[in-house]
Amino acid sequence: PKDKVVDEKGTLFWSGKRRSPEIPYFDKSNLMHVLFVSAAAKLYANIYCVTTPTDETLQSSVLEILDSIENLPTFSLDYVPNIPENEADAKKLAEKEKLDNEKNSKTFENQMFLEMKKLELIAQETIGKEIRPQAFNKDNDSNGHVDLIYSAAMIRAQTYGIPEISRFEAKQVISRIIPALATTTAMTVGLIS
Repeated sequence: PKDKVVDEKGTLFWSGKRRSPEIPYFDKSNLMHVLFVSAAAKLYANIYCVTTPTDETLQSSVLEILDSIENLPTFSLDYVPNIPENEADAKKLAEKEKLDNEKNSKTFENQMFLEMKKLELIAQETIGKEIRPQAFNKDNDSNGHVDLIYSAAMIRAQTYGIPEISRFEAKQVISRIIPALATTTAMTVGLIS
């Protein structure tokens, strides 16, 4: 909650450098939301070897499909979350959750069994179909990789009130992350061995 207090002085958790998030509800008039859906659709299409239309056609097709879908209901919690204030409250909450989990475990097992059966049916449907793994390629603008990362980052920026950047700036940042990960991995392996 925005008004969460962390100490006796009344210090708010969301103060100083911490920015309180604004929950991002899907909005088909928000270009970043549409770009995210379009890029994800393109990635899935590439994985399952489905031919995709050009970017402009794909985006207009996605908008057309989104227009035909009813608006999603506004999210609301069906319970009040219990956030422990101290270690003793955390222990009590953990014990209560353990008892609740034991009571609900049989129902959960039954639900998981049904989900596993559904997954088995889906797996049988995909037998013989070609699935092509995707390797990240920042230089190919037609594959949707950069668009997916860029749109997700911009949605997060909107959520936390962070200034947005251009796609080009995002692409520059993305191009530095992959070599940095490889270098970090190599250094970690070197230190461990």
